[in-house]
Amino acid sequence: MQGSNVQPDAIVVFTDQRQVPWLRGLQPGFRHCFVAVADDAGEWVACDWLMGRLVFQVYGPQDPETLIAGFVGRGHRVSALRRCRRRRRRGWLRPMSCVEVVKQAIGWGGVLPLTPFGLWRSLRAAGHRCIEP
Repeated sequence: MQGSNVQPDAIVVFTDQRQVPWLRGLQPGFRHCFVAVADDAGEWVACDWLMGRLVFQVYGPQDPETLIAGFVGRGHRVSALRRCRRRRRRGWLRPMSCVEVVKQAIGWGGVLPLTPFGLWRSLRAAGHRCIEP
């Protein structure tokens, strides 16, 4: 379990994404996710898989708590964590999805979870800090 004094270098954001019809079958509030990661200089960049394209947004140098507060203030659920730095073996071929992009960015191994809600539950079970609006 991560301590609360550990500075996160990744923020996973969970959104509702109501405008995409085929996501309506997913858990409300967990229909989409994306990740913002910090480099060594404290610059934050969000990586988001949207409708078949990878979108990046630069947030610049910010305190992670400020960035988290901004996401939570917009009604999103957030999980703050330290990325896994060890290299994981690639053994599974998985379809490209928002969850898979997030898992690769934070170093989360394995096939499961497959949905944003499953990822939220897995991060909570692993002891990562999870914040709800």
